[in-house]
Amino acid sequence: MPYLGPSPEKLTNKDVNGGKLVLDADADTSITADTDDQIDIEIAGSDEIKITSAMIAPATADGSALGGASNEWSDLYLADSGVIYFGNDQDITITHDPDDGLFFKSVATSDDSPFVLTLQSGETDLHTDDIIGQIDFQAPDEGVGGDAVLVSGSIRAVSEGNFSSSSNATSLKFFTGNSAAAGSDGGSMILNSTGNLTLKDLRTADGSSPTITLQTGDTDIAANDVLGTINFQAPDEGTGTDAILVAAGIEAVSEGDFSSSSNATKLSFKTGASAAASEKVSISSAGILTIQGEGSNTTNATQGVLKAWANLSGSGTPAIDDSLNCASVTDHGTGDREIVIANDMANANYAATAGLLKDDNSGSTRGAAGHQIATQLATGLRYTIVYGSTSSSNGAVSDSGDIDNMMFAGDLS
Repeated sequence: MPYLGPSPEKLTNKDVNGGKLVLDADADTSITADTDDQIDIEIAGSDEIKITSAMIAPATADGSALGGASNEWSDLYLADSGVIYFGNDQDITITHDPDDGLFFKSVATSDDSPFVLTLQSGETDLHTDDIIGQIDFQAPDEGVGGDAVLVSGSIRAVSEGNFSSSSNATSLKFFTGNSAAAGSDGGSMILNSTGNLTLKDLRTADGSSPTITLQTGDTDIAANDVLGTINFQAPDEGTGTDAILVAAGIEAVSEGDFSSSSNATKLSFKTGASAAASEKVSISSAGILTIQGEGSNTTNATQGVLKAWANLSGSGTPAIDDSLNCASVTDHGTGDREIVIANDMANANYAATAGLLKDDNSGSTRGAAGHQIATQLATGLRYTIVYGSTSSSNGAVSDSGDIDNMMFAGDLS
């Protein structure tokens, strides 16, 4: 190769023996190796970088930057289980978990030393529905494409209104995808700034609705085991004592040992007055409603409820004006009627009571009247109407000219 002037000298195996290799004209940028097994790079008169067999590092703590605002590195490759250390005492680390992900850790061992991750927005004027921070979940490499590669889950902190010196009201919104991007047609759970929690099924098809399921991990459910509880409490009430106890609650309680053929459970509704909430109402697995009465006494409200009743009117052929669980009424003759129950009673030993307003078809009351039961069956009741307040009609059978009421209490079949 031709040169102008003398050819450059070939540098072969030159030993600087720990001396300085000066690189620039004013002799303040150089490379030295005066420390055994270490190379020091000097720039503008100061040591900036040192290289050893174990590391490449700044010459002093918090020294040179890796890259700059307009001189960014392209990619960074770390080996399996590589660690990034933060802080002068390396108190925060990010560690690669091979083939799985990353570990974020605060290495401090003292009490109350959590790892804190803060998502910040640089926005200077937050308005309603501005997203302050967001974490999305996605499988962008799914081979089938379409909906499969869209964001399938999302957590967002969203402003509820304009931020001000006295307000930073924010909701946390959790979205899941169904057949579109998360937040469009899947599930939604929103916790707002006042503690209100809203669950919503975003699908628009008929019957779409959210479900809350409380589950126990107990593998051997026995009698009186609690499967799930919802409590209501004011733990910060300043007066303390009874005021901060659980004031109300709902519990699902097993009625016996669970088995392959039984999961009998009651719902217990609890309220408090001057103590922790205790059961006041329960619904058994058989649908029996029990209400606490005076003291510790309880009432089976299910048995106490009328199972059938009928309001009949008209003389001659009676008609049902209104009823519950009564299918029909049959007129067997003067004052002789039969009511058929739609859903049968458990047996014929139920209680039947009646009342009527009897007139003489001229608007004046003819006196007290009553009912005589002729036949009482689980399927219905046949009876006659009699009245007797005058000597001429005492004990006579007669139609009711006005209103005839019949009521049935007992257990249904």
